[in-house]
Amino acid sequence: GVLINIDSEFDLENIRAAAKEAGKPAKVLLRINPDVDPQVHPYVSTGIKSSKFGIRNEKLQWFLDEIKKDAKSLDLVGVHCHLGSTISKVNIFYDATVLMVDFIKEIRAQGFNIRYFDIGGGLGIPYHRDQGEVMPTPNDLIDTVRTLVAELGVTLILEPGRSLVGNAGAFVNTVTGVKSNGQKNFVVIDGSMAELIRPSLYDA
Repeated sequence: GVLINIDSEFDLENIRAAAKEAGKPAKVLLRINPDVDPQVHPYVSTGIKSSKFGIRNEKLQWFLDEIKKDAKSLDLVGVHCHLGSTISKVNIFYDATVLMVDFIKEIRAQGFNIRYFDIGGGLGIPYHRDQGEVMPTPNDLIDTVRTLVAELGVTLILEPGRSLVGNAGAFVNTVTGVKSNGQKNFVVIDGSMAELIRPSLYDA
């Protein structure tokens, strides 16, 4: 079935209203902000304290209380976190999982049957042949957190991102001309930001 993440107060209200209208409970996960630095470009860092994403620890109890009030509409089945994109060190996932395991135990202690743990954050890939660094694989990520979650008996969900498909293709352009402004030389190609906007905006 479908699992829906709750990321904010208005998410909870909207999902609750939709579930009531449908006449059946929505299976939901709480997206928790673990405040773990993924050591990536700040624009793709999504699990630190200043991020707009996720529920902060001090607000967690409010969400749990609201779900308790309306168990016929909201069925809390798991927790989720997302640390960022292009992550190159699996120990970052370990640190986050240590915190998330504590959250799961805390939530279960209040009577919730937590069955899923979704640890989000895309793994990086090498963009240059001379980059040298060996990037972790999804299996490396699983091996890193396996022992931490094994005792919980939860279904582990991963979001390995571009590491699954990043090497499946290449963006090839034709050089249409070279120009200079007197201080810098420019190579003009037949591609644009429309096809590759993120590196153009913030090197990610």
